[in-house]
This record gives sequence, C-alpha cells and structure tokens, in this order.
Amino acid sequence: MYRKEDDSSCGTLVVKVCINEWENESRDKKELSVCRELGAKIEVVAKGDIGDYGRVENVDGYEVHRLSSRPVKFLPSSLNRIISVFTWARYVHLLQADIISGHDIIGLTIAWISNWFSKENNKAKLVYDSHEFEIGRNVKRNRLQKWIITKLERLLISKSAFMIVVNDSIADEVVKIHRLKKRPVVVRNIPPRWTVNEEECRYVRSKFLSDFKRAEGPLLMYHGAICCGRGIEECLNVLSLDERLCLILLGKLQSSKYREELEKLIDEYGIYDRVKFYDPVSYEELWKYIGAVDVEMVLIQPIVQSYYFALPNKLFEAIQVHVPVVATDLPEIRRIVEEYKVGELCKKYDINDIYEALSNILNNENVKKEYIENEIKAATELCWEVESEKLKKEYKQLFQ
Repeated sequence: MYRKEDDSSCGTLVVKVCINEWENESRDKKELSVCRELGAKIEVVAKGDIGDYGRVENVDGYEVHRLSSRPVKFLPSSLNRIISVFTWARYVHLLQADIISGHDIIGLTIAWISNWFSKENNKAKLVYDSHEFEIGRNVKRNRLQKWIITKLERLLISKSAFMIVVNDSIADEVVKIHRLKKRPVVVRNIPPRWTVNEEECRYVRSKFLSDFKRAEGPLLMYHGAICCGRGIEECLNVLSLDERLCLILLGKLQSSKYREELEKLIDEYGIYDRVKFYDPVSYEELWKYIGAVDVEMVLIQPIVQSYYFALPNKLFEAIQVHVPVVATDLPEIRRIVEEYKVGELCKKYDINDIYEALSNILNNENVKKEYIENEIKAATELCWEVESEKLKKEYKQLFQ
C-alpha cells in the first residue's frame, strides 16, 4: 500500500493522480512512459469501486491504487466529492512521492493538499497535466464557478513545477489569463509511430463490410467518446444524403440516453442499416480499425471554449494510419490540416458543406491519393517519439 524505505533504490517515485477509472488514459500513459524511460518508478492513484481504499492492481504494466470516490456511502454525491478529495490526498501523501502529476485540476488539487501533511523540505514536486482548457471546459458553469476555477487554477499553477497543455492556443490563453512568466509546456496528444500492416487493416475492413452486408463502399469513422459536441449528429445527417455511405461509431457511449437520441435520428433519416456502434478497442489495436476506413470524421463543435481550442488525438491517429480527414475549421485543427494537407476543412459547418468536403475526397482519386501521400510524410514528424522530447526535457530538469 505505502512506499517502502528501500524503494528509493528504484529512483524517483512519480505518482499520477487520476480521478477516472484508468481505463483508456492513453495520454497519461504516454507521459508516464517518459518518466519511466528516465528511470523513475511509477504508481497511479485512480478511481475504484465503492469501499476501495488502497486496493492495488496491475493495469497495462502500471501499479494502480484504487480509491473510492464515495467514501461515506450514506452521504449525497456532492458531499462525497468534497470528502474524497481529502481522503485521496491523505492516501497520496502516504505514498511519499517525489513528484506528483495531477490529471486535470481535481487531480492537481488532491496532489497539492497531499503536500499539506509534509514538511517544507519534503514536499513532492507538482506537475499540472491539464488535458483541456479548464476555465472553458464546462458549458454548465456559471460566472461564480468560473471565477472560483480561475482563482484555484492560478494558485495551483503557482505551486507547480510546470504545466502541460495540449496545444499553443491553450498555452497562449492560459498565459494571458493568469499573467504567467513561464509558458506552459505544449505537448500534443500524438500517438507513437504506428507500423501499419495493410493486410490486417483489410481484414478488419472485410468484417465491417460484412456487418453492413456490403461487398464494398465508402466507410466513414468517428472514434472516441460518443457524446454531444463531437459532430456525430452531423455524421448521421450526411449519411441521409448519400446511400453509398456507411458510418462506424467506435468508442464508449456517454449514456444510454444519448444512445437513444442517436437511435431516433437514425430512424428519422432511415439509415439504420448504415450505422454501427462498436465498443472501444485497446489502444494497441486501434490502428487496425482506423486503417480499415476511407475517411475519419473530426467534426468537433465549439459548444464550449475548450472545444473551440480542441486538437483531438483522433486527428493524429488518422494521420498515422494514412486515412484522410474531414474536419471542423477550428484554429488548432486548421493549423494541422492546412500545414500538412491531410484532408478537408468544413468552413461553414453545415450539412452541405460537410458533404461537399467528403465528396471531394471520395469522388476524386487524385485528391485522396495526395492526402494519403502527405500523411505518410507527416507521420514521421507527428508522432510521440518526436513530441515526447519536449516533455522529457522538463522532467529531466525536475529529476535533478
């Protein structure tokens, strides 16, 4: 449960605090792989079942300590959330970490509070791994909540050795809001260099086509969290314009209610035989599924400021397996699509515009071929092996 005295021989202990289940945390795992490469010992504190307080299991090679987010069963969720911050912080303190990386602002808050129990010369160094633009993350936050989040984030940044953000737009905004002297480290959520086996991709494609009861035809994919704001409704609408098109939705559903909403649209458009839902696959297997389709749909809707600044990993994953994209014309997405010429941007974000962009790829073999060739070149640069060097530099300094 707790770090042993002789563990110091293993090198620096880095603890990751993640309030999620630690199931598909590919970005966190990439960050920790850098620490491990530098010789650090890694432990993870993540959400467990009700009653868990220190149950340890091995997940994908990481020692994960499971803690309940409802430590007092009979209390309402709002009170449990507050109490769990302190119970988690106490547990993290007992691990005696040298460095604690907080997954988002809640994880960092827990890390910061855990230092309250330590003497000044024995406090863990903190790293703020901000996965999104925190201040503009939630559409339901009112002005008071945004004010509190802004003040809390400013305080926590001041307590951190460095902050990680996923793109330059967010870095610029955070510097401006908090008047920072030190710019956050920009580390994009980019996959490792994937070796694509086309035969395996063709095999997965044949399974998809069999599910659709088709010999051939354009296959579109959306992969990732299946929830509102990701352009899934627009993907369904586009299918109603062209009977050739089939759509694969690969990922974890936000809720059964959202599934029902999508089912209603599918029924309304009469496309029930051309849309299939698939459960998430392991990150190591993901390339086979993306590589089996013709176009990846990256239609993020700017429903909150965080989405406006989005630079989704699915964009880079499509590039790695050489699948052209149809994407929303948002600042960070535009920067990649235009610089590397890997697909089409939807300027107006209406159905006709999306369909025109899609048709330009599917109906023009030379255009599609050019995008694929550009992606083959871009894949050597837009990969974790290159991107991780920035993070490695920061952690090296922290380990000294």
